Amino acid sequence: MSRTARPPRLHPTAGRRRLSPWWGCAVATVAGLGAIGMAVAAWFVQ
Repeated sequence: MSRTARPPRLHPTAGRRRLSPWWGCAVATVAGLGAIGMAVAAWFVQ
């Protein structure tokens, strides 16, 4: 039942419009943490 029936909340258009700022913030946070992690890792390797 859960595989075939999709809840109305996860609509492609409404979901993207509602979650666009949250997704952007999450992506920015992950990218920032990844960049810091890479810089720290490179500094430790040296």
